[in-house]
Amino acid sequence: MTVPPPPTDRLNEESGPPEESPSPQSVPSPQPVPRMEPPSYEALDMAPPAAPPEAPASDLAQLPGSAVNDEAWFNHLRLLRTEVQDLRSVLDSIRRGESSLQRYAEYIKLSSLQIDDLVASLEGDDTIRRIQNTWEKMKTCPLLQDPSGVSDTQTQIQHLIMLDSQCRELVYWTAYKTIPQRLKQWLAATQPGYAIPFHAVFEDEVPDLEDRQKILNALAWSPNVIGGGIIDPITGLIYRYSESFDKRLRSLGIALGALAVATLLIFLAGMLPPLNGAATSWLMLGWAALLTGTLIHIGVGVSKRMRGQGAIPVVLPTGRFLLLVDAKLGEILFKIVMALVGFLGFVYATGFSERSQFGSFLLNAFLVGYSLDSFVEIFGATIDQRTAALQSNLSKRLEIRPGS
Repeated sequence: MTVPPPPTDRLNEESGPPEESPSPQSVPSPQPVPRMEPPSYEALDMAPPAAPPEAPASDLAQLPGSAVNDEAWFNHLRLLRTEVQDLRSVLDSIRRGESSLQRYAEYIKLSSLQIDDLVASLEGDDTIRRIQNTWEKMKTCPLLQDPSGVSDTQTQIQHLIMLDSQCRELVYWTAYKTIPQRLKQWLAATQPGYAIPFHAVFEDEVPDLEDRQKILNALAWSPNVIGGGIIDPITGLIYRYSESFDKRLRSLGIALGALAVATLLIFLAGMLPPLNGAATSWLMLGWAALLTGTLIHIGVGVSKRMRGQGAIPVVLPTGRFLLLVDAKLGEILFKIVMALVGFLGFVYATGFSERSQFGSFLLNAFLVGYSLDSFVEIFGATIDQRTAALQSNLSKRLEIRPGS
């Protein structure tokens, strides 16, 4: 049985029968195609195509405030803060009735245009966006758009109150960005142990105490932002510490050495007459009680200030112990000297000879440490009075009478 050929379509019928495929023996082996190298521009006597134009730089990179130039960027923000503060002072004088709106109408227009240019050229994070949003809200105020067109006194007062609040917000967010960089410059120019009074230094940048405290708290809660300084948000002091670990260890050694010298002096005082070593243990225990009272007084004082200011408790991680010792080395040495003077003054003023007084001696030493500053002040006043009386006595005895 023969199989009929497959049906062909109309195209095959018109074009005729298909050609027979050649046998594998008759197919030539493929030859490699040579790689064509493009001709050089020199061979064609042509200039190479021009490089594509660079993308235009952003506004932030073209003006002061570029992220490429951090110093110029911060100067740009400070200039913005200065303009806003000057405008706020003028608006405040108008609100208090010290000047009229018509007198400063042109200045308000010019200042608004300058602030608008400064704000429009800023780019950055969410803080920069807050600055821009605040200024956009301020621009909608009719008093800034056309100062001479607002004639109603009550309307003027309402606008001035609103603008004052918004100017304060602008100053706050601007200082929030610029103060950390200024603070780093202050710390770089100071020596370890120096304390920077934050509120006194930055009062010109942020006149409102509440806003300064908010910035200070934010810096204290993120210590890695400010390197080289320990921030005390309660007192407003920023203590400089050394960034060298060896120097911090040296500061710890100095503090411990000063404490050891003070303890040795007290031990030697117990070996001298009239004690002659009979009450050395009393002196050592009394010295320990006084130091304990001093430490407790420092802790209670910090707690009282925190409660008075409603501050969040200060976090003191143990890993920053060396930093704290290095930053407050001068204060620690002063406290040790004060404790030594206070203890010796206490022993000199009260004395002890009977074992039955040992308990009261330790308690009194503890109380002296707790109120060390007051006791040293009273003891110093007593010494001054006795010195004055002695000088008066000597003057009377050595007085040369007339004719003698």
